[in-house]
Amino acid sequence: MKKFPIILIIFLINLAFAEAYIPLNIDGKTVNIEGIKSADEGIFLFNKIMTDEDVEKLRDSAITFQSSDYDIEENVMMNIKVDLEKGYKSDIGYYFMFSEPIDATKATRSRPLEIRFLGKNLKILDADNDEITVYNTDYEDLFFNSGDRIEKDGKIIRLARVGSGGAIVVDVDGVTETIASGATETVNGIDIVNEETHYDSNNQAASAANLIISKDLFKTYKNGDEYPDNPQWKWDINNLNEKAPTIILDNELKGPYIGVKYDSSWEKLNEEACVNLPNNYLSICLSDLTDYFYEDESGCLAGIICCGNNICETGENKETCFGDCKVCMDEDRDGFKAGDCNEDCNDNDAKINPKFPEICDGLDNNCNGKIDEDLTRQCGESNIGACSFGTESCNEGIWDNCTAVFPVREICDNLDNNCNGLIDECCDGCLYNEKCLSKKERVNEGIYCNYDRDLELLKEINEECSFDYECLTYNCQNKICSEKTVVKTIVNWFVNLFG
Repeated sequence: MKKFPIILIIFLINLAFAEAYIPLNIDGKTVNIEGIKSADEGIFLFNKIMTDEDVEKLRDSAITFQSSDYDIEENVMMNIKVDLEKGYKSDIGYYFMFSEPIDATKATRSRPLEIRFLGKNLKILDADNDEITVYNTDYEDLFFNSGDRIEKDGKIIRLARVGSGGAIVVDVDGVTETIASGATETVNGIDIVNEETHYDSNNQAASAANLIISKDLFKTYKNGDEYPDNPQWKWDINNLNEKAPTIILDNELKGPYIGVKYDSSWEKLNEEACVNLPNNYLSICLSDLTDYFYEDESGCLAGIICCGNNICETGENKETCFGDCKVCMDEDRDGFKAGDCNEDCNDNDAKINPKFPEICDGLDNNCNGKIDEDLTRQCGESNIGACSFGTESCNEGIWDNCTAVFPVREICDNLDNNCNGLIDECCDGCLYNEKCLSKKERVNEGIYCNYDRDLELLKEINEECSFDYECLTYNCQNKICSEKTVVKTIVNWFVNLFG
């Protein structure tokens, strides 16, 4: 299969400009970016297309879409302008690109286009020229055995049963719903997709299912929309209805692509001159620019301070003062000098200096020789019923030793154990749709309350049991749910009638 070239770059350097370069810190690795110094005084222009050759995390691999394989690449495109008076302005874009022609508009819910985007799985269920419909970025694709449970958005989700036809029964905080194979249902505010099941006719506990779970599961994003939880980043989606490869020509993308872009305003060059891609996928730091573009009044590089009238040597050596004088660096620009001045105990972090308040991070933030000293805060969940707030202390960067009283399961002791404002509500049974069931009580949804005070689905014939009320047939014989019998039906009728 022929692979189309993904990068076609025409880079012309105007002879009126002078060449220059700057180092960027990309996830701890230094990447040099070549550029030009403008004829205008103090203006520098830089651009760079970063690939997997520059940053290992960026992928150059393949995906499978509807039984066909396609080569793909992740690139980061950067245009940086440095003005010695204003600071810097960065236009940065992250792009998922297709090295071969692909028709993304064929994506459906049953046959989605699945890609790894900014380090997270992105399932595209529908696509048009400049928009995509996807599962919400916080969705979870999980494997459940029958009976398994997880917590999601403060609610307990349990796979109660897997049926022989692919349907499942799911319980979300006491609300039960049957979901057909491949279907989506909203159960007690949680969207659940029954993606795939495995049914074991001999053992319900061995049955299992793959479920997609999220709150507000489906999202549609158009070109220019904000990326979730990152308002400075905007979706950059175009040409998805073109069956063509993605190429870069004269620093512009051609063909189908999905990306996000960051358009910054002018910002000051300091220790926080970093741009973080969404999901913390990459961190691009420009803080080293100060050492390359700025000098202080004495002619020294920024951060080198000489006393009196002494000045730095000229030429390449700009870190040596004339005369018998202190050399005091302030590399992190926090106003406290290191080196001979010895004012700052860590000159590589602006959040560590004698005036910075101590925080719980395992560091000596205020340079007093102590770590995390005298740090306490309130802890706990509630001040209702038997619960109470408490305090916790910081120990080596971790908050622990909380003295609060937390909610526990309600028991019959005339106290509000679960701290919901009620006393002894359903303390000896199961709470189901705000109704209290006894440990032997059944409801018409096919559920009973067991002796652990958990709701259970009624069992089918040949499943193990301990009591009649656990079985759909209401007949537990020799610890096995059995067929109904006339005698058993009459006995159960009298038991129910007369207790």
